[in-house]
Amino acid sequence: MNNNITKDMRKVTFNLKERLSVTPLEFVYSVKYIPFIILFFLFLNILSGSSLIDGLKDSIINIVPYIGAIFIGTILFPMLIPILPFRIFSFNGILLGIIYCIILFNNKYILYDKPFLWIIGNSLLLISIIAYLAMNFTGSTTFTSHSGVRRETIITIPILLLLVLSGIILIILNAF
Repeated sequence: MNNNITKDMRKVTFNLKERLSVTPLEFVYSVKYIPFIILFFLFLNILSGSSLIDGLKDSIINIVPYIGAIFIGTILFPMLIPILPFRIFSFNGILLGIIYCIILFNNKYILYDKPFLWIIGNSLLLISIIAYLAMNFTGSTTFTSHSGVRRETIITIPILLLLVLSGIILIILNAF
């Protein structure tokens, strides 16, 4: 039996190909929540006086940024892991979410002519989605340990809950 340990055996890699190998599954698992987001917006549109057809159209238009957030959190984030500044993955997700929302809602070519509360509320939700999806990669990389995963989860979950609740409240306030 050959028990020789080579240098390659001692080297842990996590290159772009290896990082992207886990992204399709994460993306598919995340996309399944889109109908619930559509229903949330449809419910708000109907409560605010829209017809069913107009509410459904508006809800489908409103889902586009959320699909972008899922793409950023599940595909773009793993590609950018080596160049992102923070050790805590969810903080990198928050950074990507802020950049995404600035580009999305401060762009004259993207027509989101919506009230301020709607933009802030959706921004908080989009940022929290990207941060949560980024945090999902914490345990699947060679950069983290069990204690690091626990610490990041304990720090991040309360922040994300605050963002989500604030975003939902702002969107509901905007509807009325």
